[in-house]
Amino acid sequence: MGEGLLLNGRPSRRSSCRVRLLASAGFVLGALPGFVMAGPDPCVVDGNTAVWSGDQSDGVIEDFSFDFPPVQIVTVESTTAITPIAGNAGVDFSGEDAGLIDLTVRVPNGISITGSIASGINAILGEFNSGNPPEWDGDVIVDSIADITAIGQIVQGISAQVTGDGNVTVTSVGNITVNDSDGIGEGIYGRVSNAGDVSITSTGAIDVTNVEGLYASVGTGNASITSTGSITTAGASAEGIIATTDAGDVTIDSTGLITTGGSTAHGILALSILGQVTVDNDGNITTAGDGAAPIFATSNGDLTVTSTGDLTASGGNTTALYVLQDGNTPSGTEVEVTSIGDLSALGTNGIGLWAILNGSTAVINSTGDISGEAAGLVLEPGASVVTLNLAGGATTGGAGPALDFRNNPGAQNA
Repeated sequence: MGEGLLLNGRPSRRSSCRVRLLASAGFVLGALPGFVMAGPDPCVVDGNTAVWSGDQSDGVIEDFSFDFPPVQIVTVESTTAITPIAGNAGVDFSGEDAGLIDLTVRVPNGISITGSIASGINAILGEFNSGNPPEWDGDVIVDSIADITAIGQIVQGISAQVTGDGNVTVTSVGNITVNDSDGIGEGIYGRVSNAGDVSITSTGAIDVTNVEGLYASVGTGNASITSTGSITTAGASAEGIIATTDAGDVTIDSTGLITTGGSTAHGILALSILGQVTVDNDGNITTAGDGAAPIFATSNGDLTVTSTGDLTASGGNTTALYVLQDGNTPSGTEVEVTSIGDLSALGTNGIGLWAILNGSTAVINSTGDISGEAAGLVLEPGASVVTLNLAGGATTGGAGPALDFRNNPGAQNA
């Protein structure tokens, strides 16, 4: 490979290392071979800090793998819109042994990408190639003020990932639009493969097709998402917000409207196998597809769901508010559900509120109406003590019962 060529959209390590030695003394770098695909204006690198400013309309792509010392703190401030050629990311920084990527992006005129396998903003410690890539530890921080549009195959608005242990923090101020024909990308994606925490904060509107809006995933650790803007998704399994962990806590705080249109496209999906789940929703959530719940919260630990908005599911075989503890839930766990808005699931076999409770205690408070085609409220076995506070009441639009206590004689309506 020649030194000015790119491999998989990133500069060759050989040329990147060579030019990096020049950069350590604070040289101004432009289109020097291999170090970066950026421009047309140059960048300034000083030690572990790099700044790209001025006209960066071609996009910025950099691989810090094996740089000495590695660039860790990066600022991209483009006075023009970033519109790279098809298949290239808008802003793309990766490093295997850097230990840290702290990326600040300020693009008032926005970022727009097209093509295949690209992101508006991508920051990754490690590589996600085929097979079993090596794991690299560290933290990835992305702070973005930019509207982002991504159209193509396997595309993302913002992606921040660590392949080993570490933490991922994403803060996005701006609207994000993604249309992915393959259904593999995301609006904003944060991931730690092994142990660590993932946190995503989004204040803009999210509008995506065939992909999830906001997605936080971690192997062992905590996953949290805060969203204050509206979220709209189209396509099957295109959740508005999804946060998952194998062992840790999940926290979701949403205040905007959420609308999904595809089958099994939940509005909010919160999942922890071994940990606590907390969902706080202050906006109305509407789902139209079969099997798509406005809120679906599941854990073997404590579950707390608070919703002040109306939850409406119009598809078949779905539930407006679904809370699940499976049979492996240890004793001593608690479930508390508080719903102030109305819960409605009037499609075929719809259930307004369905709680499968296998812990020790559960409290369900509802001041709005609960309605479902098959049943209003269903409690399924397990919890030794279940207390219901139903101010609005439960109704059914079909032949089923308004209240269905399945094998749960401990349920009490306070």
